[in-house]
Amino acid sequence: MSDIKIERGVPRPKRARVRYPWRQLKMGDSFVVPGGTDRSILYNGSRNAGIKVQIAKDGDKLRVWRIE
Repeated sequence: MSDIKIERGVPRPKRARVRYPWRQLKMGDSFVVPGGTDRSILYNGSRNAGIKVQIAKDGDKLRVWRIE
């Protein structure tokens, strides 16, 4: 058997939901996010919104531009 204990009734943590302005971005527009933000989250979010972005460092932050 396993040493893993099954527990019931433990509430799930609430997800911190960050909403980026994908649909409001026009071609060439950009926004800034904290530098520790995972780029894959940004790329996946933009892809789900049907747009393409370019991401580059901007000081200690990341800047996200809509390119298509």
